Amino acid sequence: MCEAAATSLNISLSSKLPFPFQLFQYADDTLIFASVKGASIRTLALVLNLFSKVSSLAINGDKSGFVPLNLPPQVVNFVQSTLGYTPTDLPITYLGMPLTSCNPEKTSFMPLLDKIKKILDGWKGRLLSRAGRLQLCKSVISAIPIYFMSCFKLPSWLTKSIDKIMRSFIWSSGNDNKRGIALINWNLIYTSKDYGGWGLPDLKLKNIAMLLRWWWHLYSENASIWKSTATLLFSRRDSTIPPLRWIKQGSFFWRFMLSLRYIFQMSTCWQIGNAVKPLLWFDNWGIGNLFSLFDCKRNQLPEHCNLSLAQAIHDLQTMLPRPLTFFHSTVLQSLHNIHLTNSPDVLHWKWDPGGNFTSKSAYTMMATAGKVKSSLLSVWNFKSTPTIQLFSFLWFSNRLLTQDRLLRWNCIDNIGCSLCDTQVL
Repeated sequence: MCEAAATSLNISLSSKLPFPFQLFQYADDTLIFASVKGASIRTLALVLNLFSKVSSLAINGDKSGFVPLNLPPQVVNFVQSTLGYTPTDLPITYLGMPLTSCNPEKTSFMPLLDKIKKILDGWKGRLLSRAGRLQLCKSVISAIPIYFMSCFKLPSWLTKSIDKIMRSFIWSSGNDNKRGIALINWNLIYTSKDYGGWGLPDLKLKNIAMLLRWWWHLYSENASIWKSTATLLFSRRDSTIPPLRWIKQGSFFWRFMLSLRYIFQMSTCWQIGNAVKPLLWFDNWGIGNLFSLFDCKRNQLPEHCNLSLAQAIHDLQTMLPRPLTFFHSTVLQSLHNIHLTNSPDVLHWKWDPGGNFTSKSAYTMMATAGKVKSSLLSVWNFKSTPTIQLFSFLWFSNRLLTQDRLLRWNCIDNIGCSLCDTQVL
């Protein structure tokens, strides 16, 4: 109904977005983005009224409202009188997620931290072994922020707070009044078991792995609201200004996504079909990213730097300067070796055997970069209980709280026999 009304009245959401309205629905929650230009608000009020009469579903005005974005007071009053809803300010909560136009404040993440603390308060840490407490942190605590991590970059204070909670729970059974002794470095606990650690997920790397999925959707999907909106708002495909296809201005979310683009580029490559999607200079189509591979500067790029691969195959030879340098000759030779087909180009994720993006493979790639296999891996392969495996790890690592170590740390005055209490030293 919104689309039909907007089409007949020639209504658009903004100058950059041709959509008349944007609707997001989940169960009985509906979120509508609309413009105040023209007859948009009156059209929206008419559509909502007609929908209520046709479907016999009443809209609860007490639970509904609108958020004015950069609107003068007289326009806000007009929207309120037309729709009959009360104006409110950002941030608002939708599906448990804070919606805001700027970086979320600390108060937006406090419910997440309170939820973790509440769960820990219900656990009897003293009745659990250290291996049991470690497993609960792996499977429960580190999984709670996943919903937030898929949409926001978690602030450093939040990840440090969650680390502090898990560290206290593992080493001191969650008792805040008693500080436990950390037997190994916390960074080692974050390391995979294959590389000499305990395998607790690193929240910062996990956050990045979750957000990389947005880049995958942007390049691999053909029709989605995210792809169409991001392309219209942030694309620089028609610009000849090097060196990027995407502009650097935008929301806090987009600016952080741009900081992850290099990770995505080095982790993907195009399987060439008709060569329409990959860009010559900025996408990996066989010989790597040309812009980073040859360390190009702005004045070294040709005038038409945003060519697609298909355009480059046909036109690049006439655009390159003469005489050709070794760099240009290498590019031309690689282009001649490409065999075009009628099939579409396919984006391939390097770190997954099937070529499809998974957050798990992205996290594994970042967490294991530059590390070597550890000889302590055999400890975790013992056919025994996790408690004995963890004890064996500490034993082989010389991290057990033996009396000689406690004496060096000035935790005890002397070393004595635990059976007869005879002083040894």
